[in-house]
Amino acid sequence: MTEPTSPVLLQARDVTIGYDGRDIVNRLSIGIERGRFTALLGPNGCGKSTLLRALAGLLAPRAGTISLEGQPIAQLSRKQLARRLSFLPQIPRAPDDITVRDLVEQGRYPHRRPLAPWSAADRAACTEALELTHMVALADQPLAALSGGQRQRAWLAMTLAQSADILLLDEPTTYLDMAHQLELLALLRRLVDERGKTILAVLHDINQAGQFADKLALLSNGSIAGMGRAVDVITPETIRTVFHVDGMVLPNPMAPGPLFLPRTALTIIDATGEDATRS
Repeated sequence: MTEPTSPVLLQARDVTIGYDGRDIVNRLSIGIERGRFTALLGPNGCGKSTLLRALAGLLAPRAGTISLEGQPIAQLSRKQLARRLSFLPQIPRAPDDITVRDLVEQGRYPHRRPLAPWSAADRAACTEALELTHMVALADQPLAALSGGQRQRAWLAMTLAQSADILLLDEPTTYLDMAHQLELLALLRRLVDERGKTILAVLHDINQAGQFADKLALLSNGSIAGMGRAVDVITPETIRTVFHVDGMVLPNPMAPGPLFLPRTALTIIDATGEDATRS
Protein backbone atom coordinates (compact mmCIF):
# COMPACT_ATOMS: atom_id res chain seq x y z
CA MET A 1 0.00 0.00 0.00
CA THR A 2 1.41 3.37 -1.04
CA GLU A 3 1.09 6.13 1.53
CA PRO A 4 -0.13 9.48 0.17
CA THR A 5 2.54 12.15 -0.07
CA SER A 6 2.39 15.64 1.39
CA PRO A 7 3.68 18.84 -0.24
CA VAL A 8 7.44 19.26 0.04
CA LEU A 9 8.25 22.04 2.52
CA LEU A 10 12.05 21.97 2.64
CA GLN A 11 14.05 20.80 -0.34
CA ALA A 12 17.65 20.30 -1.40
CA ARG A 13 18.37 19.90 -5.11
CA ASP A 14 21.67 18.49 -6.33
CA VAL A 15 23.58 19.97 -3.39
CA THR A 16 27.28 19.45 -2.86
CA ILE A 17 28.47 20.41 0.62
CA GLY A 18 31.85 20.22 2.28
CA TYR A 19 34.62 21.75 4.33
CA ASP A 20 38.17 22.84 3.53
CA GLY A 21 38.01 21.79 -0.08
CA ARG A 22 36.64 18.30 0.69
CA ASP A 23 33.13 17.34 -0.40
CA ILE A 24 31.10 15.51 2.25
CA VAL A 25 27.71 15.51 0.52
CA ASN A 26 27.71 14.93 -3.23
CA ARG A 27 24.93 16.09 -5.59
CA LEU A 28 22.28 15.08 -3.09
CA SER A 29 18.58 15.75 -3.51
CA ILE A 30 15.98 15.34 -0.77
CA GLY A 31 12.50 16.68 -0.11
CA ILE A 32 11.11 16.97 3.42
CA GLU A 33 7.33 16.72 3.34
CA ARG A 34 5.11 19.07 5.31
CA GLY A 35 3.62 17.61 8.47
CA ARG A 36 5.80 14.49 8.42
CA PHE A 37 8.44 13.03 10.72
CA THR A 38 11.46 12.04 8.65
CA ALA A 39 14.36 10.17 10.26
CA LEU A 40 17.83 10.58 8.74
CA LEU A 41 20.09 7.59 9.35
CA GLY A 42 23.51 6.44 8.24
CA PRO A 43 26.95 5.41 9.49
CA ASN A 44 29.24 7.86 11.24
CA GLY A 45 30.91 10.32 8.88
CA CYS A 46 28.44 9.87 6.03
CA GLY A 47 27.33 13.53 6.04
CA LYS A 48 24.19 13.61 8.20
CA SER A 49 25.23 16.57 10.37
CA THR A 50 26.68 18.38 7.36
CA LEU A 51 23.40 18.04 5.49
CA LEU A 52 21.39 19.25 8.50
CA ARG A 53 23.61 22.32 8.90
CA ALA A 54 23.11 23.18 5.25
CA LEU A 55 19.34 22.73 5.47
CA ALA A 56 19.37 25.05 8.50
CA GLY A 57 21.15 27.74 6.49
CA LEU A 58 24.36 27.50 8.51
CA LEU A 59 26.49 26.05 5.73
CA ALA A 60 26.25 27.23 2.14
CA PRO A 61 26.38 24.43 -0.45
CA ARG A 62 29.15 24.54 -3.04
CA ALA A 63 26.60 23.65 -5.69
CA GLY A 64 22.85 23.16 -5.88
CA THR A 65 20.03 24.94 -4.05
CA ILE A 66 18.14 24.61 -0.78
CA SER A 67 14.65 26.09 -0.71
CA LEU A 68 11.83 26.57 1.77
CA GLU A 69 8.44 26.43 0.07
CA GLY A 70 10.16 27.15 -3.22
CA GLN A 71 12.18 30.15 -2.01
CA PRO A 72 15.96 29.76 -1.76
CA ILE A 73 16.89 30.02 1.92
CA ALA A 74 19.88 32.14 0.93
CA GLN A 75 17.37 34.93 0.19
CA LEU A 76 15.99 34.88 3.75
CA SER A 77 17.43 36.82 6.66
CA ARG A 78 18.58 34.89 9.71
CA LYS A 79 15.48 36.02 11.65
CA GLN A 80 13.11 35.20 8.80
CA LEU A 81 14.51 31.70 8.55
CA ALA A 82 14.51 31.20 12.33
CA ARG A 83 10.79 32.00 12.51
CA ARG A 84 10.13 29.07 10.19
CA LEU A 85 12.90 26.64 11.05
CA SER A 86 14.64 25.67 14.29
CA PHE A 87 17.86 23.66 14.47
CA LEU A 88 19.23 21.70 17.43
CA PRO A 89 22.86 20.74 16.76
CA GLN A 90 24.52 17.61 18.03
CA ILE A 91 26.67 19.50 20.56
CA PRO A 92 24.94 22.81 21.42
CA ARG A 93 26.85 25.38 23.47
CA ALA A 94 25.77 27.97 26.04
CA PRO A 95 27.35 29.95 28.91
CA ASP A 96 27.99 27.73 31.94
CA ASP A 97 25.99 29.93 34.31
CA ILE A 98 22.83 30.17 32.20
CA THR A 99 19.68 28.73 33.75
CA VAL A 100 17.26 26.45 31.96
CA ARG A 101 14.62 29.18 31.91
CA ASP A 102 17.02 31.72 30.40
CA LEU A 103 18.09 29.19 27.79
CA VAL A 104 14.51 28.43 26.81
CA GLU A 105 13.72 32.14 26.58
CA GLN A 106 16.47 32.51 23.99
CA GLY A 107 14.26 30.51 21.68
CA ARG A 108 11.96 33.53 21.38
CA TYR A 109 14.68 35.69 19.79
CA PRO A 110 13.29 35.46 16.21
CA HIS A 111 9.91 36.78 17.34
CA ARG A 112 11.06 39.74 19.45
CA ARG A 113 12.07 43.29 18.64
CA PRO A 114 15.02 44.91 20.44
CA LEU A 115 14.04 46.22 23.89
CA ALA A 116 10.42 45.14 23.40
CA PRO A 117 8.66 43.83 26.53
CA TRP A 118 7.79 40.18 26.80
CA SER A 119 4.41 39.37 25.30
CA ALA A 120 1.83 36.87 26.48
CA ALA A 121 2.73 34.75 23.45
CA ASP A 122 6.40 34.71 24.49
CA ARG A 123 5.57 33.61 28.02
CA ALA A 124 3.09 30.99 26.86
CA ALA A 125 5.56 29.51 24.36
CA CYS A 126 8.28 29.15 27.01
CA THR A 127 5.92 27.69 29.61
CA GLU A 128 4.55 25.15 27.15
CA ALA A 129 8.06 24.16 26.02
CA LEU A 130 9.12 23.52 29.62
CA GLU A 131 5.99 21.50 30.28
CA LEU A 132 6.31 19.38 27.13
CA THR A 133 9.88 18.44 28.00
CA HIS A 134 9.15 17.93 31.73
CA MET A 135 11.64 20.63 32.69
CA VAL A 136 9.41 22.90 34.81
CA ALA A 137 10.91 21.70 38.10
CA LEU A 138 14.43 22.37 36.78
CA ALA A 139 13.68 25.72 35.14
CA ASP A 140 15.74 27.77 37.61
CA GLN A 141 18.68 25.38 37.76
CA PRO A 142 21.97 26.23 36.01
CA LEU A 143 22.35 24.27 32.81
CA ALA A 144 25.83 23.17 33.90
CA ALA A 145 24.41 21.47 37.01
CA LEU A 146 22.19 19.11 35.03
CA SER A 147 22.84 15.60 33.80
CA GLY A 148 23.50 15.04 30.10
CA GLY A 149 19.95 13.86 29.51
CA GLN A 150 18.45 16.81 31.38
CA ARG A 151 20.57 19.24 29.38
CA GLN A 152 19.39 17.61 26.17
CA ARG A 153 15.77 18.11 27.23
CA ALA A 154 16.52 21.76 28.12
CA TRP A 155 17.92 22.36 24.64
CA LEU A 156 14.89 20.70 23.10
CA ALA A 157 12.67 23.01 25.17
CA MET A 158 14.51 26.02 23.74
CA THR A 159 13.98 24.63 20.25
CA LEU A 160 10.26 24.19 20.89
CA ALA A 161 9.95 27.71 22.34
CA GLN A 162 11.06 29.02 18.96
CA SER A 163 7.60 28.03 17.64
CA ALA A 164 8.96 27.14 14.20
CA ASP A 165 7.06 24.97 11.73
CA ILE A 166 10.15 22.87 10.97
CA LEU A 167 12.41 21.17 13.51
CA LEU A 168 15.85 19.96 12.43
CA LEU A 169 17.28 17.81 15.22
CA ASP A 170 20.78 16.33 15.14
CA GLU A 171 20.77 13.20 17.33
CA PRO A 172 18.16 14.47 19.84
CA THR A 173 18.22 11.16 21.76
CA THR A 174 21.92 11.54 22.62
CA TYR A 175 22.61 11.24 26.38
CA LEU A 176 19.07 10.02 27.06
CA ASP A 177 18.37 6.68 28.72
CA MET A 178 15.97 4.27 27.05
CA ALA A 179 12.85 5.56 28.81
CA HIS A 180 13.61 9.20 27.97
CA GLN A 181 14.50 8.28 24.37
CA LEU A 182 11.07 6.72 23.89
CA GLU A 183 9.40 9.63 25.69
CA LEU A 184 11.15 12.15 23.44
CA LEU A 185 10.32 10.26 20.25
CA ALA A 186 6.69 9.98 21.34
CA LEU A 187 6.69 13.75 21.92
CA LEU A 188 8.06 14.35 18.43
CA ARG A 189 5.37 12.06 17.06
CA ARG A 190 2.68 14.08 18.87
CA LEU A 191 4.11 17.37 17.61
CA VAL A 192 3.65 16.08 14.08
CA ASP A 193 0.23 14.51 14.58
CA GLU A 194 -1.33 17.16 16.83
CA ARG A 195 0.55 20.38 15.98
CA GLY A 196 1.33 19.80 12.30
CA LYS A 197 5.08 20.18 12.82
CA THR A 198 7.56 19.02 10.20
CA ILE A 199 10.51 17.15 11.71
CA LEU A 200 13.79 15.92 10.29
CA ALA A 201 15.83 14.15 12.96
CA VAL A 202 19.14 12.32 12.82
CA LEU A 203 18.69 9.02 14.65
CA HIS A 204 20.96 6.01 15.16
CA ASP A 205 18.46 3.35 16.24
CA ILE A 206 16.87 2.10 13.05
CA ASN A 207 14.10 0.26 14.91
CA GLN A 208 13.13 3.39 16.85
CA ALA A 209 13.13 5.31 13.57
CA GLY A 210 10.89 2.71 11.97
CA GLN A 211 8.49 2.84 14.91
CA PHE A 212 8.09 6.62 15.21
CA ALA A 213 8.97 8.24 11.86
CA ASP A 214 6.78 8.49 8.78
CA LYS A 215 9.75 8.17 6.46
CA LEU A 216 13.34 7.08 6.69
CA ALA A 217 16.18 8.55 4.63
CA LEU A 218 19.39 6.51 4.57
CA LEU A 219 22.59 8.39 3.84
CA SER A 220 25.74 6.64 2.64
CA ASN A 221 28.96 8.24 1.41
CA GLY A 222 27.28 11.62 1.04
CA SER A 223 24.34 10.39 -1.05
CA ILE A 224 20.81 9.15 -0.39
CA ALA A 225 20.91 5.35 -0.48
CA GLY A 226 17.20 4.89 0.18
CA MET A 227 14.16 6.88 1.25
CA GLY A 228 10.61 5.89 2.01
CA ARG A 229 8.46 4.06 4.52
CA ALA A 230 10.24 1.83 7.01
CA VAL A 231 8.76 -1.31 5.45
CA ASP A 232 10.32 -0.33 2.11
CA VAL A 233 13.67 0.91 3.44
CA ILE A 234 14.50 -1.52 6.24
CA THR A 235 15.59 -4.58 4.29
CA PRO A 236 18.54 -6.90 4.93
CA GLU A 237 20.11 -5.87 1.63
CA THR A 238 19.85 -2.13 2.29
CA ILE A 239 21.13 -2.40 5.86
CA ARG A 240 24.03 -4.55 4.69
CA THR A 241 24.96 -2.02 2.01
CA VAL A 242 24.60 1.13 4.12
CA PHE A 243 25.66 0.00 7.60
CA HIS A 244 27.84 -3.03 6.81
CA VAL A 245 25.76 -5.10 9.22
CA ASP A 246 24.24 -8.49 8.47
CA GLY A 247 20.91 -9.42 9.98
CA MET A 248 17.28 -10.27 9.41
CA VAL A 249 14.01 -8.33 9.25
CA LEU A 250 10.86 -9.52 11.01
CA PRO A 251 7.42 -8.00 11.58
CA ASN A 252 7.53 -5.88 14.73
CA PRO A 253 5.18 -7.54 17.26
CA MET A 254 4.92 -4.35 19.34
CA ALA A 255 4.42 -1.66 16.69
CA PRO A 256 3.62 -1.22 13.01
CA GLY A 257 6.53 -1.75 10.65
CA PRO A 258 9.57 -4.00 10.48
CA LEU A 259 12.05 -5.02 13.17
CA PHE A 260 15.73 -5.41 12.26
CA LEU A 261 17.71 -7.99 14.22
CA PRO A 262 21.47 -7.59 13.69
CA ARG A 263 23.63 -10.67 13.44
CA THR A 264 27.15 -9.36 12.95
CA ALA A 265 29.10 -6.40 11.60
CA LEU A 266 30.64 -7.23 8.24
CA THR A 267 33.28 -4.51 8.23
CA ILE A 268 34.93 -1.91 10.38
CA ILE A 269 35.29 1.62 9.05
CA ASP A 270 38.73 2.83 10.08
CA ALA A 271 39.88 6.40 10.68
CA THR A 272 40.75 6.90 7.00
CA GLY A 273 37.25 5.95 5.88
CA GLU A 274 38.40 2.62 4.44
CA ASP A 275 36.71 -0.70 5.14
CA ALA A 276 38.80 -3.17 7.11
CA THR A 277 37.23 -6.61 6.89
CA ARG A 278 36.93 -8.42 10.17
CA SER A 279 38.66 -11.77 10.51
